[in-house]
Amino acid sequence: LVGLTKSGRCYTPKELEKRRKEIGKNTAEPVRNRATTEESEEFLKTIRKAIYNVI
Repeated sequence: LVGLTKSGRCYTPKELEKRRKEIGKNTAEPVRNRATTEESEEFLKTIRKAIYNVI
C-alpha cells in the first residue's frame, strides 16, 4: 500500500510507523518552571526602561 499527501509526497505504512515512533520519543521533554512574580516584575521593569530609551 502506498499513500499520497496533498503536496504529492509518497509514503508507505512502514515509513509512517517509523515517524510515529520518532515523534513519540521527542514528546518527553521536561516542562519549564513558571516564573515567580518577582522575576516577572523585574522583566517588566527592564522592558519599560527599554521603551523609554527608544522614545
